[in-house]
Amino acid sequence: MKILVLVSLIMLSFSSVSAKNSNPRHKLTITMENYVLQQQVGQEIHRLLIDFHPFFDYRFGCTVGNVEDYPCAHKKAYNSLEQILIIHPDLRSASNEYLSWILVQGMARMIVERRYQLAKYPRVKVVEIEQMIMLTAQKFWNELNPPMSRDLDLYRTSDYNIAFKLDLSVLSFTKAYNQGPIVNFFNKVALRATRYDGVYLSVSDIIESAQYSDDEKEIARNILVDFKHSL
Repeated sequence: MKILVLVSLIMLSFSSVSAKNSNPRHKLTITMENYVLQQQVGQEIHRLLIDFHPFFDYRFGCTVGNVEDYPCAHKKAYNSLEQILIIHPDLRSASNEYLSWILVQGMARMIVERRYQLAKYPRVKVVEIEQMIMLTAQKFWNELNPPMSRDLDLYRTSDYNIAFKLDLSVLSFTKAYNQGPIVNFFNKVALRATRYDGVYLSVSDIIESAQYSDDEKEIARNILVDFKHSL
């Protein structure tokens, strides 16, 4: 009896240690390798990102405040710290397909932030950037082309999850895109950007305003050129 109890305690201890030592990036790695990097859009985004961030990495963590400060507020689905893409831990419960959509958004944002020097020019916060990011994610999703279902979209699983709180329904964005990429989809992106990300300006607001420097206007012009090329 004592031997049986001892064996049980050892097994419980081993399970606890294994759980603590489990790779917290495992699901992200599976999603990156088996979903993102299996599509041409995902491969291209990853290649561009490595050009800007050669030591790119990713992990789960809080996306506002201290990255380890659990539980995390539902204010951002992802964020970046230097060369690391931080994905909100609540997204662990998402399908790999949905998580790949979020990863592509985060990677695309890291690219545009570096390309347009947004850390240096934080006032160049325009809707066209949000539209390019979501358009890239949508093109990825269309290429991935998973079988549509309610279970695929984290948004639909609960009224209290982060996807619902941040209006990040992949099926809703896909429906808007299929109805009309230029009008329905971009309008949906613009409305969401205003509500959740505080983005109110377009590139024309910056280019035509005397309140912005020549450098900021030049950045806005570059964004406009890239935006037109993305269509």
